[in-house]
Parts: sequence; C-alpha cells; structure tokens
Amino acid sequence: MLIVKVVFNSIQAINTDRKLFLVSLYYLIWGEAANVRFLPECICYRFHHMAREFNAILDHGQASSTHSFICEDNSVSFLAHVIQPIYNTLSKEAERNNNGKAAHSAWQNYDDFNEYFW
Repeated sequence: MLIVKVVFNSIQAINTDRKLFLVSLYYLIWGEAANVRFLPECICYRFHHMAREFNAILDHGQASSTHSFICEDNSVSFLAHVIQPIYNTLSKEAERNNNGKAAHSAWQNYDDFNEYFW
C-alpha cells in the first residue's frame, strides 16, 4: 500500500511565505500546462507532488534543482519532462479516434485521462 504524505493539512498551518510560494508554483504549472489544462486532476496531482518536493527544498534551507526534472545534460525542464509526454500521449489517442468515427471504446479522451489521476 502506497502512503502519500499530505503537503499541508490546513491553510492556517502554512506561513505567509510558503503560501506565496505555493500560489506561485500553481500559476507556473498552469502557465506551462497548455492543452493539459483540460486535465485538472493531472494538474492537481503534479502540483501536490511538486509542492512536496518544494517543501523539502525549503526545509533543507538550500536551493537546488528538483530530481524529477533534471535532463541528461543537467538542465531542468518541466515542459520537456512533464507536459510534453502527457501532450504526446493525448495527441496519439486523438489520432486513434479516426476523426470522430471510431467507437469511444477504441480510444481515450480527456475524461478518461482525468479519471486516471482522480
């Protein structure tokens, strides 16, 4: 059984600086999301995982790159590691719908992907 630690359990438990950081993190994710914006559960899932990593960085007291988005060339890219693979998967599924003529059971749409992250 996978147990996931809650990032925060009440808004009162977070100081003002962290609230600002979390709001900024959400807007940064939303800004890079492009067509993934139609997957709100996916965005919330990414937010909570990134907030957990972010809190670990803040608790450590030293700025560093997160481990989830480091590329082979040591650059960091949220767009390349998170958004692009999700978009590519959605694009392939959209191609399978045969311009809307294929049965729904033959391909997945945004609702099916949202259910996965729910």
